[in-house]
Amino acid sequence: MNLKTLRELKGVSRKELAEITGISFRSIQDYEQGHKDLSSAKADTIFKMSRALGCTMEDLISQVDLSALKPSELTDLLNDEGERSQVHKAVGPIVFNLNPADEHPYILMHRDRNVASLVMEPVSGALISVSEVYNKELLPLGTKGLDDRLKAWWQRRAVPITQGIMQKILERIEFVTPQAYLLKNLGLSMEDCYWVKPAQSDLTWRDVNLFQNDFDDYVGTLQFAGLDAIIDFRNFDVRFPSASTHGNMPKTWVIQGDGTRSLVKGSKNGNTQQLFNEVVASYIHRKQGKFDFVQYEFSAADYGHGQQLTVSSNAFTGESLEFIPAADIIREYRKPDVSPYDTFVNACAKNGLDKEQVR
Repeated sequence: MNLKTLRELKGVSRKELAEITGISFRSIQDYEQGHKDLSSAKADTIFKMSRALGCTMEDLISQVDLSALKPSELTDLLNDEGERSQVHKAVGPIVFNLNPADEHPYILMHRDRNVASLVMEPVSGALISVSEVYNKELLPLGTKGLDDRLKAWWQRRAVPITQGIMQKILERIEFVTPQAYLLKNLGLSMEDCYWVKPAQSDLTWRDVNLFQNDFDDYVGTLQFAGLDAIIDFRNFDVRFPSASTHGNMPKTWVIQGDGTRSLVKGSKNGNTQQLFNEVVASYIHRKQGKFDFVQYEFSAADYGHGQQLTVSSNAFTGESLEFIPAADIIREYRKPDVSPYDTFVNACAKNGLDKEQVR
């Protein structure tokens, strides 16, 4: 019923909505009258309607009945991020009703080695199923044995929707989910050498990897520059590392003159405390002189709105050194009645690291 409520709030008729979205008048009528379940519609159907009505996909399929609200109350709710989150909590994960014709075969790769055959849905970016595992030893840590673990790994790999203004960026560049943006970028990351290749493609690791090939992280830059200038990134045959950069603070990647890849991190909502924390922690580690660490330094970036305080750090990963999150190590080795901390320490020791140094 929320479709009708939001459509009327926007002042759009069914006929006009059909013309704007390309969805048939009859389908819109069926969704509004309950003859069809909108939450089971294809991802792009929900996305087109949300774009036309100026709301989110969650607003349309929420189980919270918006029709009981007065127009003024509804407008206030949709404009208030805190109140809106209460609506979204009632939705839970969005699960799309996928048509087999929309499913595309991909291969999970580690550099140029085949790891597993995957079935992906390009609109939502969802990993639907794992058809075959070619090399169990090369599966990402913590994903062996269950398809659901690999699906969860794919979801975690995508940039968080909460990072800076990423949700607004994805809406503007017309990606339904972070996973759709990740799939467009072939799942590439600055953390490791995994990627996904369309099954019929002749692409190689050398063609696409972010460690050797130049890139301009246009999407990451929008975290700092704002949404003033948007172009259709969906038609770009380029890779953006921001599709798989984690954390909630605004971030972008730059390539220095000598080819060094550097991560630039900004502040969120004007809170610069984390930036100072990164630099202070780097200073303490440098004084201790005991361990390798990721060093952050203050920097100033100007993306068209004056200088902004940022911190930057050079990438420590590459083709010969990959990053494995501690959470993945714990997920792989965790046993009942063993704390996450002890699990991590024991796993590191099992794989050749000095136990006391890890502690």
